[in-house]
Amino acid sequence: MASFAKKPERYRLLLLGTMLLVAACNNPDQQHNVLNFFFDGVPDPNAPPETQTADPKLPGKRKSFEPASLKRYLHEPYALKDCSDCHKSNRSQALLKPEPQLCYDCHGRILKKMTFVHKPAAEGNCKVCHLAHQSPYIGLLPKPEIDLCHDCHEPDKMKVLPAHADMGQQTCGVCHDPHGSTRKGLLLDSFR
Repeated sequence: MASFAKKPERYRLLLLGTMLLVAACNNPDQQHNVLNFFFDGVPDPNAPPETQTADPKLPGKRKSFEPASLKRYLHEPYALKDCSDCHKSNRSQALLKPEPQLCYDCHGRILKKMTFVHKPAAEGNCKVCHLAHQSPYIGLLPKPEIDLCHDCHEPDKMKVLPAHADMGQQTCGVCHDPHGSTRKGLLLDSFR
C-alpha cells in the first residue's frame, strides 16, 4: 500500500473529503466529531474556558491550563496554538522532525549528565510515557504515574525490594527520576 507521502493526490482527496464533511455538518458538535475522527487534539467546542495555573513540576515559563470542571495539562505549543512549532504547518499532522529529535529540540537537557537512563528515554520513545498535546495528568502522562510504571514494572516484583515494602500511596517519582539519574536505580539525588 502506498503512503500519503508518495501519493500527495490521496492526501489532497482526504483533506477535501474532510472539508466537505465538516461543511455538511449542521452544528459544531457534528463538526467536532468529524474533525476529531481525522485529527488528534481538536479542541472541544463545549469545553469550559481555560485558566492558567502554575505547573509545579515544570520550571520556568511553562504553565498548565485548568478548565473550570477538570484539570488538564497542555503542551505549551498546543496551548498557545503554535502547531507549527512541531508540525510542518498549522494544518498538517506531519512532524518537522522524527521523535525524539523533535522533542529534544526543547527537552534535550532532560538526559544531560545522566549515567543511568530509563530504557524508553534512552531509546527516544517519548510517546511511550507522554502524550503530545494534552492530558489530565501532570507531565502529559496518559494515565496515573503508578499505573504507567506498572505497565512495564510488575508491582509484585517491586514489593520484594525492601524499600518498596511499605510505599503506601506514594508514587514512583517520589524516589525515582523517570528519565534518568547519576545514581543506580534512577534514584533522585535528594533521596538518601
